[in-house]
Amino acid sequence: MLLAVTVLAGAAPGTTSAQEEGADKPTPSVLEVPFASDRTTNVALVIGYLQEDIARRARIRMLEPATGLGRGPRAGSGSGNSPESFAVWTGLHGATLSFNADGFDGDHAGGTVGVDFDLGPDWLAGFRFGYDDTDLDTAFDGRAGTLEARSFSFTFYGAWRPYENWVVDGFFGVARTTYDIASEEVTGSADGDRFLGGLGASALYDLGGFRLTPRVSLAMAVDSAVDFQDSVGLEVTNDLLTYIELLGGGEAAYPLALSDGTVLEPWLSAALVGTLDEVGRNSAVGDGVHGRFGAGLRLRHGQIALDIEGCVGGLGDRDFTDYGGLVRFAWQF
Repeated sequence: MLLAVTVLAGAAPGTTSAQEEGADKPTPSVLEVPFASDRTTNVALVIGYLQEDIARRARIRMLEPATGLGRGPRAGSGSGNSPESFAVWTGLHGATLSFNADGFDGDHAGGTVGVDFDLGPDWLAGFRFGYDDTDLDTAFDGRAGTLEARSFSFTFYGAWRPYENWVVDGFFGVARTTYDIASEEVTGSADGDRFLGGLGASALYDLGGFRLTPRVSLAMAVDSAVDFQDSVGLEVTNDLLTYIELLGGGEAAYPLALSDGTVLEPWLSAALVGTLDEVGRNSAVGDGVHGRFGAGLRLRHGQIALDIEGCVGGLGDRDFTDYGGLVRFAWQF
């Protein structure tokens, strides 16, 4: 066995008070840093995909009058779509993770189901169920191991259109996360609760057929303190985790209308993302500013919408780079 705990019955001659206090502290588990890294990675990816989903829903339902799922001009400006419609949507996402820290590698996958409905010409409300699974392989401290974080989330979201081409959106959600961690000799598991919230604003400008959509957003996640013992009785302690993400960026798209009414819209996006987290313990994932870039194709036909997207994030000052993709399908009634 590579791990051992030494219990001292009393202070040895010449022992200082600081040494006595250190002797009273529990010995940390070798799983501590891998667990902190897995936990922070899962939080960052969950809130990133959540923000992406809410921003897309606000845009599709509030800012795209030229598409099958778009809404007409805001109240009082002429004609518009009926405010009684609602939509069902679902999506799948996944990413491969490449860490700057030695001994870490992994992937992430998840799925969502949501429903949103009109509360009037300028208001939208909905809810989203999500599942996210983060898997990391690690050779931290010379010990091979696996880490898994599984999150089930439920989120309320809404959007308000104060002007014809502007929308403000927000969300609040809760999540339950289960962690399973194992090295060559030691295993551990735990459960934690999470609260998620955020606000964002987007605009839509038509410039010579191109659609430009600038966006800013702020999101936050608070993860409950998770304390447990590994399989040899050593503590794996992580304090309350607070994660904050600030995003500023935009998208450029060019819609192509086909003769049968189908709209194809290729697009490119770029954003600068700043993150701040406090896990209370060392982690291979920390604060920083990084770039995020995406490209995709949206298809609209009548009341049906299909989105396909590829993206890369973490370029720059970030502890991991994610190469991912998303597929979303929506049907409006």
